[in-house]
Amino acid sequence: QTIRRGHANSTPFRGPGIWNVDLSLGKTFALRENTKLEFKTDMLNAFNHTQYNSIATNLSGLAFGEANGTASARAVQFQLRLAF
Repeated sequence: QTIRRGHANSTPFRGPGIWNVDLSLGKTFALRENTKLEFKTDMLNAFNHTQYNSIATNLSGLAFGEANGTASARAVQFQLRLAF
């Protein structure tokens, strides 16, 4: 142990940042003069990038620096709408 501990808090380390891309695409098709068909797609975490959460930051623990969990994977949602 060192002589002086300093004035930093007990967990001075942080986990990795979040890199997330959400994407939404849509297309409208004209079926008749007053009737349209709309198709939309929403993607959360579109590139399916692994994001670690829950990094062990306790300096005195044996698991220091280990990733204990990940955020959710890509989620895709489709929508079809008939407007008249």
